Amino acid sequence: MHALRHAYASVLLDAGESIKALSEYLPGRLKAPPGT
Repeated sequence: MHALRHAYASVLLDAGESIKALSEYLPGRLKAPPGT
């Protein structure tokens, strides 16, 4: 499961998605840094 989440996050980041958006797509695992 971790590998799938990592692959999904990597694809989204490569496509220009923000960390903040990823933290909404993958709740509980990825925290956006303050101020982003």
